[in-house]
Amino acid sequence: MATGVDSVPIPGAPTSGNVAPTPSSTSAPQVHDQEEQYDMSGLRKAFVLCIKENRSGAENELKILKNLLEELNFQVSESIDPIGEDILVSLKKYRDDMESRVCCSFVFILAHGEEGKIHGSDKEAVDLEDIFEMFNNEECPHLQYKPKVFVVQACRGNKIDSGVLPGFRSMEPEPELLPTVSDAFTVYPSQPGFVAYRNDTLGSYMVQEMEKVFKNLADKKHLYDLFVKVNQELVKKTFYPDDKAKTSLVMESTLTKSVYLKVPKP
Repeated sequence: MATGVDSVPIPGAPTSGNVAPTPSSTSAPQVHDQEEQYDMSGLRKAFVLCIKENRSGAENELKILKNLLEELNFQVSESIDPIGEDILVSLKKYRDDMESRVCCSFVFILAHGEEGKIHGSDKEAVDLEDIFEMFNNEECPHLQYKPKVFVVQACRGNKIDSGVLPGFRSMEPEPELLPTVSDAFTVYPSQPGFVAYRNDTLGSYMVQEMEKVFKNLADKKHLYDLFVKVNQELVKKTFYPDDKAKTSLVMESTLTKSVYLKVPKP
């Protein structure tokens, strides 16, 4: 089966966004713990940006994605083959249509790209950071305290991962091929470009919260959820280096299983 890459697009015609109807057959659960879970009972909105030109299989992935989102009770907007300058315009319209009853936003980008950028159908590059910033707490108040998910299906460069053979399973006739990077989980104490905070006596605030959370919850939650809880506590804090300041963890994961540091209690 042929495999394509999302790195170099060719021009195509822009298409304005359309809104798919929200099915009524799926209802979100109404009961939740506000301290532990996002309230997903409101209006779920999603935006799908898809470059079809020179991307074999794009039509099928678009169909699969739209069906999945609609089954999950999302109201889906789409933009097909936009040129570069229209990408931010269409996303701004999607963002500006947010209202208080929206409980979450999922943005899917199916395109060609490079590190930190995606390409429109005319090869014009758009910075991903410009997209992310459009939905931050300052630019999109209706999504404050609500999950904002970005899924980017686009190349981030030209390197190809040829895989690494696991050394301790080499006796197998056809050894399992592993990706060069997997089963990793990275946590940063702040967003890229921002400082991290530390108490001159007690040390970093992240480690302080880790100690509290891990002692209390390591027998109940797996590693990712433990750090979500750490982040929950950190975002409540205000720091005063010169003026008021805030911080938030960044988590990147290639885990393939849950990591329990203690045997979970039944």
